[in-house]
Amino acid sequence: MKPILFITTILLFATAAISQDMKASHNTDDSKIALQGYSPVSYLDLGIAQKGLKEHKATYDGLTYYFTDEGQKKAFVAKPEKYLP
Repeated sequence: MKPILFITTILLFATAAISQDMKASHNTDDSKIALQGYSPVSYLDLGIAQKGLKEHKATYDGLTYYFTDEGQKKAFVAKPEKYLP
């Protein structure tokens, strides 16, 4: 009985993990704005949370990312994998 219970539990967790919505992993809502408008470059390069500006935005993999300035945008566009959530 214990092996069956163990296998059932594993299958339930595996099913839940597979069925998670990808939006949650990119921190987006229906607007497709990633990180709720915060700059991923500020998070990773400066270690602080800064709201990005609509004037400095880039789209990657169907999501829009905002940045505080053009330099941050250029850094993201050059190597987006470095800054992805």
